[in-house]
Amino acid sequence: MAQRRAYRGAHRGEGEEEHEEEKFEIDESKRHLGEYVRVINKNTEIFSTANPSIILEALLGYIKMMGYSKYQVSKDKYKVKLSFISKKDEEGEMKIEVLGVGKDKVCVDFTKL
Repeated sequence: MAQRRAYRGAHRGEGEEEHEEEKFEIDESKRHLGEYVRVINKNTEIFSTANPSIILEALLGYIKMMGYSKYQVSKDKYKVKLSFISKKDEEGEMKIEVLGVGKDKVCVDFTKL
């Protein structure tokens, strides 16, 4: 992942400030990967073969970068629950959870609550 960050930095535009990235420590020993169960039309799903800890770390980095301050990270699952305000000034909540799909695949499940 460090190589990837260095590569991204090589293409920064003129005048952009470089910020030190915050690391989110993901303790894999305390988390378990829930099983994916397909439900039609309830959510948005993205499938990946990446490590669930890396996905959760990237999601937390994005949430912080976008300025979301009201979010909770599960201590025992790969799950984040956050509150947001839409473009129409409506409050809402969303759950983002990484679930196991077979041996080498995971599903990132985005559900509006």
